[in-house]
Amino acid sequence: MKTVWILLVAFGAAFLELAAGFYALAVPAVAVAAFYLASVFGWRAAAIPVMLAAAAVDFQSGRHVPATALLVLPGVMALARFWRNEGNCRMLPLQAVPGVLCGALQAAILLPLESFGQERFFWRLLAHNLWLAFQMAASGALLTPVLCGLLDRPASKLGLRRYQAVAEPQAHHHAQ
Repeated sequence: MKTVWILLVAFGAAFLELAAGFYALAVPAVAVAAFYLASVFGWRAAAIPVMLAAAAVDFQSGRHVPATALLVLPGVMALARFWRNEGNCRMLPLQAVPGVLCGALQAAILLPLESFGQERFFWRLLAHNLWLAFQMAASGALLTPVLCGLLDRPASKLGLRRYQAVAEPQAHHHAQ
């Protein structure tokens, strides 16, 4: 059941990111889902499904290289490991902090790759990229607490580990 849940969350996030992009919104949904899944289930369980979902978004978005999967997600998974050990997973509003970092990381990696490698620098490009970076950071800040809260409900009903319980001992969750 855990694997099905991880795949559902990863590819649901990919759909959300692509749908937001259709409306010209930059939302790091796969990065936020990767943060959630890596925090709850560990990076080993989350890595392949979220990297496949991110690669699907990358290729559907016209990128020739799966930059989100190869460059953004390793940083997000390291952030998840740090936050899991050092952060506070119980207070949902506080999850905006790693959400901003997920969005900022995605912006810092993808925007230079997409823009400056193909176009000459000009001020409108810089302004456009700063706007996109703001969108990614802000939507990451909003999406992360919402996603953590929303996904914990069905995860609990399915008998899976919840995000708000990652700091608790895992003795009864090893069998999953």
